[in-house]
Amino acid sequence: MASIFVFALMVPLAYATTIAMVRRGIDLSGDLSLSIGNDVVHQAAFPLFNTLIFAVLVIMAVAYRGRPEIHKRLMLFANIELMPAPLAHFIGHSPVLAPLPGVIVMIPISIFVFAAVGRDLLVARRIHPLTWGLAILRMVSGFFEAGPIGSSVVWHHLLGWLAR
Repeated sequence: MASIFVFALMVPLAYATTIAMVRRGIDLSGDLSLSIGNDVVHQAAFPLFNTLIFAVLVIMAVAYRGRPEIHKRLMLFANIELMPAPLAHFIGHSPVLAPLPGVIVMIPISIFVFAAVGRDLLVARRIHPLTWGLAILRMVSGFFEAGPIGSSVVWHHLLGWLAR
């Protein structure tokens, strides 16, 4: 039950922190380079959508607690969905990695996804359909956040409205 309480605090705090970043016009930690033209509104697409996907996956996992094969996959991918932010901070603090393009964060994310797929292959000798779906969702969501969503005029207006 405590995990539900943490979840209930975590999601609104993640949104509030991201909106505060947009209001200030900078990354709150001050250590990440905003490589897409210093466009904080564009960068905000990543944590906002990652948090949304995380919330949906956790709610679904709670609903499927009685089905361990589904529950554990949903929770695993919910946690993978949260990994880009700490990885980006790690990269931002590393003198070797910081100058590299932001897309470098997809390397460890891909390793996590491939590990989930590999586990299915190793244990069940097949990839569970939910693992396939969640792996595809994780791998393509970043593309949509970086491209059509984050750079759209509608997104910029929506975030401008939220940050006022």
